[in-house]
Amino acid sequence: MHKLIKYFFFIIILLTLLFLYDLADYDDKYINRSSVVLDKNNLNSSYSKKFYYHYERFLNKLNYQFVWEIETEKKRKNLKKKKIIKAKNKEYPNSKFVYDFTYNFEDWKRSNGNNHSTRFSFLTQINIKNIKNLKPAWIYRSKDGNKGIQANAVHHKGYLYFPTPGNHIVCLDGRNGKEIWRYKGNHFNIAKRGLLIDDSTGQEIIYFVDNDKLYALNAKTGKLHLKFGTKGYIKIKPSVVTPVIYKNKIIVATWYPSIEVIDLNNGKTLWKYYLRNRGEKFKGGNPWGGISLDEKRGIVYITTGNPENYFIGVNRKGVNDYANSIIAIDINKKKEIWKFQETSHDLWNFDIPAAPILTSIKYLDKKIDVAIAITKLGNTLIFERESGNILNDYYEMITPVSAIKGEKTSAYQKFFFKPEPFAKNIFFPSEVFSFNKNEEKKLYNFVKKNNYGFFPPFEINKKTIIYNFHGGAEWTGASVDSEKGIMYITANNIPWVTEIKKKASLFQLNYSNYFKRFFNSEGYPASKPPWGTLSAVDLNIGKIVWQVPLGNYKELEDKKIPTTGTENFGGATATASGVVFASGTLDKKIRAFDSKNGNEIWSYDLPNVGSAPPTIYMIDNEQFVFLPVSGGNTLSAGYPRLLKNSDHFIAFKLEKIN
Repeated sequence: MHKLIKYFFFIIILLTLLFLYDLADYDDKYINRSSVVLDKNNLNSSYSKKFYYHYERFLNKLNYQFVWEIETEKKRKNLKKKKIIKAKNKEYPNSKFVYDFTYNFEDWKRSNGNNHSTRFSFLTQINIKNIKNLKPAWIYRSKDGNKGIQANAVHHKGYLYFPTPGNHIVCLDGRNGKEIWRYKGNHFNIAKRGLLIDDSTGQEIIYFVDNDKLYALNAKTGKLHLKFGTKGYIKIKPSVVTPVIYKNKIIVATWYPSIEVIDLNNGKTLWKYYLRNRGEKFKGGNPWGGISLDEKRGIVYITTGNPENYFIGVNRKGVNDYANSIIAIDINKKKEIWKFQETSHDLWNFDIPAAPILTSIKYLDKKIDVAIAITKLGNTLIFERESGNILNDYYEMITPVSAIKGEKTSAYQKFFFKPEPFAKNIFFPSEVFSFNKNEEKKLYNFVKKNNYGFFPPFEINKKTIIYNFHGGAEWTGASVDSEKGIMYITANNIPWVTEIKKKASLFQLNYSNYFKRFFNSEGYPASKPPWGTLSAVDLNIGKIVWQVPLGNYKELEDKKIPTTGTENFGGATATASGVVFASGTLDKKIRAFDSKNGNEIWSYDLPNVGSAPPTIYMIDNEQFVFLPVSGGNTLSAGYPRLLKNSDHFIAFKLEKIN
């Protein structure tokens, strides 16, 4: 019996040590955290994760019984209902206009167009007068599966590079769509948000992430660039976004979350920066939207997503710093220089979903360089690049307390009124919509008896209705004309019904979140149209120049009902000739708009829904517009009767008129 007890304790100690080993992360490359960190985010073993899952829920049960309380309004009674945060109106003498206008002519060497993520083409061959002659040049089918492709393709010296549904990277002849080579990846997220090509060393090398590896391929052969890292790749923390290259370094943003700075010549990691405060540990807050680079200043800008779980924050007290933020890091000085959080202690899935945009605007009668974050809430946040000073006033508004035991909401949330929001962001009962007025009354009463409004709280056995779960803005980002300071952005106005349920047993308690689109009985969004939009925003003055519905339902069009717009995940690309291309709508069209007024000037029925923004390039004096039309995972899941994913890619060019 004594031996049995010793054996039992030996097993317990061994399992504890194995769990601690799995919990630990050793890495001496981080410059702002300890070499060894114990964090649940490090767990790899399925057994460890399962153990921690039950352990956390056991603690939740104890806290629920003996520690947690329901918030009361008492602590907020004496707080100001509204505070205005004034912008620092000052000159920025060091902020010079540095945008490189050599970008985005024949070549498109990084997804989203360049390191600034402006996704704007200076090509002018296709224009308002001749766009009626724009026809398909070729269609490519990858024949390796069906999946929504989200990567904006790269073009270099006549060749296109992009991922396929079957997790390949392919090279096509941009003239005719002929496949030159393909490289098989190892993960379903290969180059998910894009890739880049670099020829600064005399060789043409493609770089992309494939989950937890950064790969380098020879652009001419599709073979691994064996001089980079371990036979063509290096291990990184998982990532889905496009890297950037600065001097002799390649920089990736990972889901640790962190940035990793790597020697471009040999693939060795130089240093890493951890996107967390030392005291705060929570899941999520990852840079999944993208990163951008100011080459002249050596500053990388990162946007981050929401902390997890979506609607539940009982195990992540505080503001959850670094989540829902834009962050600037000086690569030369190896330090963070500023950051700004839009939503604190996010309980609504309000990410900053797209890569920061680096451009220039007129400010106090002078052109200055700015960093811009576009958000799911429809906000356009504009900052002076070096100081991080926000350039427009905003409010901090007091918010309701939570009715969930153990939850502590942030006392204040920000409300931005300039630039004008390009999407709806507060749901009220008056927003409900149905073509049947009797049903509209029922929808109104449904919303009235549940939670809604400005950052509404959650309750058990009660629903919460919100906009912006999938945008406002999304990962597709925006297209910016840096000469004029005009931003073209696609957005959604789709309502969602969300709720939290409590699951309890004798020894465990768990809050679970549920969410679905808020549809009426006719199958349309239960909110007033437009449900999808394309907007032109003048960044210089913070005003919407024009806004038009984007997309339509054929059955409504047949009934002569005005254009409603649809949920969309395609994105826009504008050109210097005054044409704005946009797709991603449920009606499977690509459209062109006049950049001056938003008038639709051309459209084409695609084989499927456009699933990423167009790439625009030139070969042999012919301008092409290329995009994936593979459906999109979010839309195919939400509207299964309207679309399924596919493997289509299409290029357009002007038809030659004899």
